[in-house]
Amino acid sequence: MSDQNEPKSTPEGNTETNAAKEPEINKAEQRKINKAKQPANDPLHGVRLDRIITELTKQYDWDTLAKKIPLNCFKSNQSLKSSLKFLRATPWARQKVETLWVWTFVDKNYIPPSSERSKVFLEKQKQKKAAQGFNPWTDKK
Repeated sequence: MSDQNEPKSTPEGNTETNAAKEPEINKAEQRKINKAKQPANDPLHGVRLDRIITELTKQYDWDTLAKKIPLNCFKSNQSLKSSLKFLRATPWARQKVETLWVWTFVDKNYIPPSSERSKVFLEKQKQKKAAQGFNPWTDKK
């Protein structure tokens, strides 16, 4: 009975225990793991909103920023705290500010990801088109 708990000897001279070995990972799973470890291809990855506002206000003053993006947090109550509060609660405004930051400091050719509202609109357009059926005069094959 004591033989069951003792390590077994293999022909190579290594010893095995009864503990389960780690399963080997195939190449597809290894690629997924490596991809997860890589940083995202997003220019905003790891950039905090307060840094974005601070850098934009250094580059442009509050009035110029309000002309570029007409938001009341830039026009009337010009403070970092009020801007953060508003932009965290308003996704469409935050996207405009983030896009301006990327255009100013990272990439002039950046195309922002479409907002949820435009995704919903495009989906509804597809559903309408599917409901109407194929029109040979307007639709392409």
